[in-house]
Amino acid sequence: MRLVLSPVGTSILTNQAGEHRSTLNEYANAQEQDMPQNVIGLVGELHNKALEKLDTASLSELQRDSAELNGIIGLYDNNLPEQSNDMHILVATDTYQGKATAGIVEKVLKKHFVNTQTYTPQGLNTNSKTAFLEAIKDLLKWCDETLPGYRTAGYEIIFNLTGASKVCKAI
Repeated sequence: MRLVLSPVGTSILTNQAGEHRSTLNEYANAQEQDMPQNVIGLVGELHNKALEKLDTASLSELQRDSAELNGIIGLYDNNLPEQSNDMHILVATDTYQGKATAGIVEKVLKKHFVNTQTYTPQGLNTNSKTAFLEAIKDLLKWCDETLPGYRTAGYEIIFNLTGASKVCKAI
């Protein structure tokens, strides 16, 4: 059994944004309440488009459209099991776009890994250096408190840090 931790970026949204990419970048660190309605609508539209596209995508399309899924698929030798007891934890940024993207990746993964969830450390964005550093401390504390229990239960802990086909196994 594996426990795979994967940070989630926003490539699924930005890869589809076309001429709206600069708008997404402008509001990359924003919460929903800090965004204009047209940007919330744009994120929602891109979210739905990505879900629809990835719902029927081939493995190569999943790998091309999502850095996170590319890394996970690479971990499984460029295949995904029909069903697995492996656990996947997606680490999302504390932003509207980060949570939206993690939701997309989570939905795709749940088809293969029932034990998939998203963890969002409060303040994990680059709006404030202080908040970001606190969020990283909280993430490390969460890892320190959570991962040993999984290791004791027989899980192999894997960090999918690159968003590509390389992964880092915990020692």
